[in-house]
Amino acid sequence: MTGVIIGMGGSIVCIGLFSDMTVAEFMEKLKGIAVLELLGVMAFSLFSAFVGGFMQIVIHEAGHLVAGLLSGYKFISFRIFNYTILKTAEGLKVKKFGISGTGGQCLMTPPDGPAEELKFVFYNLGGVLFNLLFSAVAIILWWNFSANEYASIFLMLFALLGVLFALMNGIPLKLFISNDGMNTIRLHRSIESRRIFANSLRVNALVQEGMRPKDMPEEYFWLPDEIDFKDYFVIQQYNFVAGLCLDKEQYDDAYRMYSEQVAHKGEILELFFIEAVCEFVYLLLLRGDKEKAVELLDNKVRMYIEQYGKVMSSKLRVQCAIALLMDDDEAKAIEIYHNLYRTQTDFLMQGEVLMDLALMESMFRQKGVEYEK
Repeated sequence: MTGVIIGMGGSIVCIGLFSDMTVAEFMEKLKGIAVLELLGVMAFSLFSAFVGGFMQIVIHEAGHLVAGLLSGYKFISFRIFNYTILKTAEGLKVKKFGISGTGGQCLMTPPDGPAEELKFVFYNLGGVLFNLLFSAVAIILWWNFSANEYASIFLMLFALLGVLFALMNGIPLKLFISNDGMNTIRLHRSIESRRIFANSLRVNALVQEGMRPKDMPEEYFWLPDEIDFKDYFVIQQYNFVAGLCLDKEQYDDAYRMYSEQVAHKGEILELFFIEAVCEFVYLLLLRGDKEKAVELLDNKVRMYIEQYGKVMSSKLRVQCAIALLMDDDEAKAIEIYHNLYRTQTDFLMQGEVLMDLALMESMFRQKGVEYEK
């Protein structure tokens, strides 16, 4: 600060002695320069926050990946925002897929073994640890390069965002979905949750590989002894069974299971609730209950179905049912089916795509709709 004052005072003296510019004119020019510098710093800070935030998301998911590999897990997929890198028989592929409320996700399959021996802490908290580790590195670099103003801004924002990511994911929270900290606590408390956690990773891996639920081993589908609709893991397993009922066209059982979830609004996680509403609307339309289906299809649900129809084939199945069974628009229903059939390889969950195409074809047959593949 002293240097700034001395420098400014010296500049004013020089202006008065060696130029025709008045002190007032110099101060006005100085204000302009200060504003421009401030705008430049603000613009760079915004850019640094965007880039640093993106990097911290990648680092977080990389932390899960490294921790999983060190714990004996096998790679399935790695997602940042709506783009997913997944392992296939033909090698790595990139596909579009997203989950609301998440910036990324790293899925892996756990090693075989009893649930009691499942290594879950390091895998679940690997992202938090990586955020903190890279933030610490950024602080060390800032300490050594603090003379460079822009380097300092980037490094400090990067470190701050890393700590923020670590807190958001490490402090147990249950918002749109459960975060890493909440999952770790629940897995620590319950052997059943660990069993479901490992099962969900295996089921997701098979679905991505193109296997339908009805073709999977029966041992993957069981109902917990007690259905707690507030428990993320219990409802996840509950939905695996409900999805199996759908795939087998056991519609009465599926109707009962999804209606129970809809009835527990406020207890169930929002993501599971809106997914249950979508499937319940589909089943209501199959039953001919248009009135109740319309009641559930509020603007929020309609927007969700429209938005996720780009990455989730199940939403196209629901759209197809709405077109055919609610709007009596046979041509639109067939068009939705054809669009999914034509673009089926673009979707991440290949087993789900095969199931949804089969269910749409079954719906067409039941309603006497003629269609071509």
